[in-house]
Amino acid sequence: MSTRFTKCAMVVFGASIAFYVLFLLSVWASGFNVVSSDSFMYNRWSYRWWDFSARSPTHLPLYAIVLWGLRSVSFHLIADQILLPLATMLGVIGSFVYAYKILVRNCSAAFNIGFVLFAFYPFTGFIGACDPRSDALAILCLMGAAWYGMDRKWPWFAVFLACCLITHKALWPFAILLSIDAVWRRKCPIYWPLASLLPLLCFWLWGLYEGQKLAWLVLTNMHLELASKSGLPIMDGLVGTFLHPRSVFSLFKASVIAALFLVSLFLLGWNLRRVRQPDALFNLALVIPVLLLIVLLNQYEIWAAFRFGQVMAVPLAAAIAANEKVC
Repeated sequence: MSTRFTKCAMVVFGASIAFYVLFLLSVWASGFNVVSSDSFMYNRWSYRWWDFSARSPTHLPLYAIVLWGLRSVSFHLIADQILLPLATMLGVIGSFVYAYKILVRNCSAAFNIGFVLFAFYPFTGFIGACDPRSDALAILCLMGAAWYGMDRKWPWFAVFLACCLITHKALWPFAILLSIDAVWRRKCPIYWPLASLLPLLCFWLWGLYEGQKLAWLVLTNMHLELASKSGLPIMDGLVGTFLHPRSVFSLFKASVIAALFLVSLFLLGWNLRRVRQPDALFNLALVIPVLLLIVLLNQYEIWAAFRFGQVMAVPLAAAIAANEKVC
């Protein structure tokens, strides 16, 4: 089946982008500063990404480099309040293109349903408009790596895999499992996934040269994002939030994560039962990392599991296309 956009997909694509622009205009009209929180840290880093001391201690460099590149090609004429949402929109558009190609190839009987789920994933447009952090670029890199692995275009697979590894640490489990799928099921030469490690390796060596500890890449994240806030060894983000809610919103957030957790378990079981099928390992590569995020992240960071749960639209569409129960 052709991977060109159908008219229905174009309508979904246009409507989703229109919603994002509407959210963004609303945010600007309210006077809210979108360059705040993580976005502020990335933006500050982007002015001197080549200076190790200017880095954001918990983040990876690609988004800062992309912001620097966009600012440079626009001759610094675009204000940061516009530049960061523009970068997010470009990432969203790119991820839509790759997600559509994957859905058509992986589950042609339900690709329209999958594309609607991906394009209108809850809260994505609002969050991207209010806090244009690296998520859109991360999803773009992940969908690009997934597509080129599926299409067996190994140089491009390695490029996008490398981008995953230096965009967001939440993508590391995705990258590992996609590499296993590529090497084991799709006969990818192992040197391509190994080559994708080079940019991350260079970044790690840079830190060692600057006097950082051997495990400097993960130490800060272990303290801020993985350390339990409730005493629970695992699932602090989900169970701990229910046990010690800080507000009504935190209960709502935990309820949403609980729903995502159940869907993840359903898809995990469905794909494990049919693990010999050609697409099962690929689907698991998009499901297992989301489960890991839910299990490992603490109460302050658990929403990241939901943000990256958008990619589960692909295995969910595959389950719908197979016309089988997922549990």
